[in-house]
Amino acid sequence: MESGLSFTFELYCRNDAENEGSDSAATRSSKQLSRVAEVTTSAALKVSESVRTVVQGSDAQYDGANQTCNTMEEMAGGIQRIAESASIVSDTTQQGLTLVKRGHQEIHSTMLQTNLLSLPID
Repeated sequence: MESGLSFTFELYCRNDAENEGSDSAATRSSKQLSRVAEVTTSAALKVSESVRTVVQGSDAQYDGANQTCNTMEEMAGGIQRIAESASIVSDTTQQGLTLVKRGHQEIHSTMLQTNLLSLPID
């Protein structure tokens, strides 16, 4: 940006130098000062617009980061609920396995008793 401003300022000064013969020193200085003020104002407006753009980008990044944070919190809550459900399923499965083992033992015991009853008595 600085090189563009420098070029614009040099162009204004060159135009002033070409018109030197027809204007008084005070008029030339006044015109030169006016043109410098125009260049400065134009540059300030460009800087202001650039800052506005940066602020908008910063706001957009903040909003995006905030949304990401909220989404991750929701995901963490979902993962926690899944873990709790998985733990309940594991406990229930373990209880079922224990009942199946007991049932298997009872059936085995019943079969042994039935076999004993079918043995001939001597």
